[in-house]
Parts: sequence; structure tokens; C-alpha cells
Amino acid sequence: AKYAQLELCLSREINEPRFEERALRFLGWVAYYNNDYSSTVKYSLEAIVIADSIGDRNGLARCYSDLANSYGMMQNASKANEYYVKAMEIFKEENDLSALSDLLKNIGEGNIHFELYDEAEKYYNEALDIDCDIAIANGGGVRAQVESGDITLIASTTENPYFSINP
Repeated sequence: AKYAQLELCLSREINEPRFEERALRFLGWVAYYNNDYSSTVKYSLEAIVIADSIGDRNGLARCYSDLANSYGMMQNASKANEYYVKAMEIFKEENDLSALSDLLKNIGEGNIHFELYDEAEKYYNEALDIDCDIAIANGGGVRAQVESGDITLIASTTENPYFSINP
């Protein structure tokens, strides 16, 4: 956080908004991982203004995603959804499939947080479809649909080391 604070001060001193946005987002992540979600919201809102003013669509979408994650942790599902939708629209417009897949996984995790398991499964499946498309486009992977029987989202996610569930 010390270096992000320094980057923030220097970027403001030399009037370099790209670095200011990056520093604000980094400070937001530090706050998020320290469970200080209100500070994450504050930093993200500041970064949104900058990203929008310099036309950084990718940065704007990522700020929206950061906000959505924070609002979700603050138990504000409607605000979380509002910002997830904004981020999703931008990632789709920019055709940033990797970022879109990550966002869909975050939305899925947020839905688990609110015990909306059917919604979570929908977003996870959409992300998996995109990940498969990316693998195929990069020369690997195949698409196959196999009936696997009844399986619950909770069982599949708790046994998968790539997903974390915070009850």
C-alpha cells in the first residue's frame, strides 16, 4: 500500500491520470483484501471518474467490477448487481472474453454469497462456455456436452480448488 500511496501522490503531482487511476484501484484492492469494503468503494469511485475522463473503458469496467464485489461483501445485492451489469456491458462491447469470464465467475460467487445457487450456476456455466471458446480459439480444448447426472453447485464448487466459498 505504501508504494501505491506514493504512486498516487506522484501521479497527481505530474498530472498523469493513468497512473492515478491505477494507484487508486490498487489501494482499493488492498482495502478489499483487508475487509475494508467502504474504502474500496471510495477508491473505486475516484478511479471511475478518472477512467471515464481519459476514455479507459477497460479500467472503467474493472472499477465497476471492484465496486460490485465490495457492495456484495457489504450485503448490498442491488448495488452489486448494478455495477456488475455495467462492467459486463463494457467487457462485451470491448469483446474482452477473458475479463468477461472472470466477471461472470465473480457474479457466480456473489450469488453463492446471497444463497442464490441457481443463479450462481448459470453464471459459472456461462463463464465455462467462454473459457472453452478461448481454449478452442487458442488451438486447444474441445467442446463436448456430457450428461453427468445430478450434481449440485455446492458439491462441485466446494470440491474445486479454483473456487472459494465464503459462507
